[in-house]
Amino acid sequence: MTLRMPHRAYRARIAYRHDTKGTRGHEDLHVTIQPGGERTVRAACEMYDIELLRDVTYTVDAAWRPLDSYVRLVSHGRFSGAAWFRFDDSGAECEGWTIADGRFHQRCDLGRRPT
Repeated sequence: MTLRMPHRAYRARIAYRHDTKGTRGHEDLHVTIQPGGERTVRAACEMYDIELLRDVTYTVDAAWRPLDSYVRLVSHGRFSGAAWFRFDDSGAECEGWTIADGRFHQRCDLGRRPT
């Protein structure tokens, strides 16, 4: 017996190309869409020429308004930084840590939900 969850999903690949250098990298995406319309994108990006790996998880509501996100960067084989973002009806906030700056917290009050 196969159990199925009620979401839909699809996968895609984006190729990053340069006119004279050819393929510079690629990004693999996996998107899930919940029955109520909430979407989560999971993306793994590799940029060959600058040796960058970027992992992202990003969720939007049914109206495509951002809810939360997580980003992690590895540059030249070494951890560079990571951050978590949360969006609400008054603005956005970020909790992060980078090699260059250490731990940080930022809040941006906009008086509305970011779009």
